Amino acid sequence: MTPEDKRFLLKAARDNIRSWLDKGKGIRIFPTDAPKNCMATRGVFVTIKSRGDLRGCVGYPTGIKPIILAVLDNSYNAAFKDPRFEPLTAAELNQITIEISVLTEPVRMRSVEEIQAGRDGIIIERGMNRGLLLPQVAVEQGWDRSTFLGHACMKAGLPPGAWKDGETKIFRFQAVIFGEDET
Repeated sequence: MTPEDKRFLLKAARDNIRSWLDKGKGIRIFPTDAPKNCMATRGVFVTIKSRGDLRGCVGYPTGIKPIILAVLDNSYNAAFKDPRFEPLTAAELNQITIEISVLTEPVRMRSVEEIQAGRDGIIIERGMNRGLLLPQVAVEQGWDRSTFLGHACMKAGLPPGAWKDGETKIFRFQAVIFGEDET
C-alpha cells in the first residue's frame, strides 16, 4: 500500500463514520474513485481508539470484498456495532483515532514456534469457536507467545491453554497496519 492508498482509506473510514453520525447513512465510493490497490480483496480490520484506549475493533479475517468496501463496512461496525462498547457519538468524533489493518491470508501453523510477536496475528479455532488477535496486540500488551495464544483462546471462548490441544487449529497472518496518527 502506498502512502496515498493509506490516506485514502483512513479518510474514507472517518468520512463514513461522520456521515453515519450526521445523515444516518454511509458514504458511497465507486470502484473508479478508489486507487487500484484499494480494490484488492483482503481481510481488513478497523480499530478505533479514544484518547489511546480501545473504542471499537471489527473486521473480516479473510478477503470477502475489496479493501475499500471492507473499510467502509468495518468503520461503521467498529464505531456503532462492536458489542463491547456503546455506539460512538458525534461528541466523540474529534477524540478518536482510526487504525486500519490489511491482512494477508491466514496460514495454518504446524508449530507455535512459527509465531513471531509483533509480526504475526493469530486465529484460534476449535469447533464453532474462533478467536482472532491482530499482530499489534501482543506488542501493545507486552505479551509473550504463550500469553498471546492464551488470550486468543479466551477470545474464542476457550480455556487459555486450549492452544496446546491437538483439536485446536492455529493460524497466523501478517498485516499492513497504519493509522491517522502516522499519516
